[in-house]
Amino acid sequence: MEEEILQEMIQDRETQIKLIQTKMELQAKRMDRIKAALATTRENYSKERVDHTLDLEQSHQHYVKIVKQFKEALQSLDMTKQQQGPQLHVYNEAMKAMAAPENRDSSYVIRMQAQLCKGM
Repeated sequence: MEEEILQEMIQDRETQIKLIQTKMELQAKRMDRIKAALATTRENYSKERVDHTLDLEQSHQHYVKIVKQFKEALQSLDMTKQQQGPQLHVYNEAMKAMAAPENRDSSYVIRMQAQLCKGM
């Protein structure tokens, strides 16, 4: 009788051991899948980070180039403005005079432009 009880206990333990081993195998397979997914995710993240860094550097270089061109154009305009200061003042006054309602005749505008061209 005791021997049968012990045999039954041994069988129960063996069954439990097999169940635990099966669960361990399933968990090991699951862990392998998760590790593979993690490695793929890390690799994708790394690639995206490099791509974003390159895009950022290109954008920054483009920005610097545009700012440099803007500054050069601004300096050029300032220099031109300084060189043509008095002439621009006369031109501005003439344009304001043309904007007056009584001076909207097209022949007047053409004559004023001709005079301005001669003055420049």
